[in-house]
Amino acid sequence: MRGLACLWAVVLAGCVDTDPDRVQLEARVENVELAVEQTTLVTVLSGGLDVVLELGDLAEEGRTVERAPALTLVKESDRSLVRQIDALPDGEGFPMTIGAGETRRISFALTTENTLHADQFDVVCAGNVVVAGSVDDSKTGHNVPFDSAPFKLEGCP
Repeated sequence: MRGLACLWAVVLAGCVDTDPDRVQLEARVENVELAVEQTTLVTVLSGGLDVVLELGDLAEEGRTVERAPALTLVKESDRSLVRQIDALPDGEGFPMTIGAGETRRISFALTTENTLHADQFDVVCAGNVVVAGSVDDSKTGHNVPFDSAPFKLEGCP
């Protein structure tokens, strides 16, 4: 029995998980809390969200994200652009270095510059929307896209 247990230990130790995701930079959106507020003069998109950046634990070296992610609000149904989102990171800014196996959560607060035209208001309140974004991976030079789960904006009639 002891010999069989040793054989299994060798077999299991030799099976290293080399999934490609364990070396890549990944991003996602969480904790989306966006709302629209209509006033007599303007409609404003407000709130906040978190962008989570994660580098796989088998990455040879850290990655630097030079700029804050580009964020947009899109319709879920056809992915058409509603508007760019103007948001500022709370706390640590950019550039940001992420080490192998590390996860970074960056909270973003929307600025007061996120006004909506009447036609944009109608579009965002007609159905679900998605926050889409991307960051640049310094190591590969590739753009890493990400999306939030679909949601309805607070404050829609």
